[in-house]
Amino acid sequence: MREGSQFYRIGFDMDGVLIDHTEIRIRLAKEIGFFLSPEQTPSDILRTIIPKDKRSVLQNTLYNNPQVALEAQIMDGAYEGISILAHAGLSIFLISRRKDPQLAIRLLSKHKLWPDYFNEENTYFVAEIEDKNEKAKVFQLTHYIDDEEGVLNALVDVPNKILFDQHNASENNTYRRINDWESLIEHLLNENPSH
Repeated sequence: MREGSQFYRIGFDMDGVLIDHTEIRIRLAKEIGFFLSPEQTPSDILRTIIPKDKRSVLQNTLYNNPQVALEAQIMDGAYEGISILAHAGLSIFLISRRKDPQLAIRLLSKHKLWPDYFNEENTYFVAEIEDKNEKAKVFQLTHYIDDEEGVLNALVDVPNKILFDQHNASENNTYRRINDWESLIEHLLNENPSH
């Protein structure tokens, strides 16, 4: 572990970083007449393909319908990665925009991330993107990992921001892009976070 990394305070987004909605988004989009490839499922790209009204219906079903929401899979390597970070002594936090925190907690529990790694002490569910920055300040985060560039743009008080780009779909050059949990853990434990 790189010297000083034990002092990192790392924040995670839930959806698109810990939880993988790719297959469900493809299925729900197909039901409303849109045929997506996995590379088209990230939120930043989805909003350029599906009109806002239909996208709102899709997102509401995805996150707030228990039958659908609880089908979501954990991102490959996320459980192992969180476990490695926690056992390495790094402080981890979860800040997520969710209208139904209890349903989010049920999904985290299903994948054994709650309460062993995330719980009432290190987790906040917020309403707006700007609220993420406020909570990041409260937690004094040194890092934040999100799958949406707009969220990272709003986190003005977090010095190290990482774009989790599972499908290598972003053309962003502003933030470090990482596509999988193995690379993310290697970066957090061994690399200089400013590069």
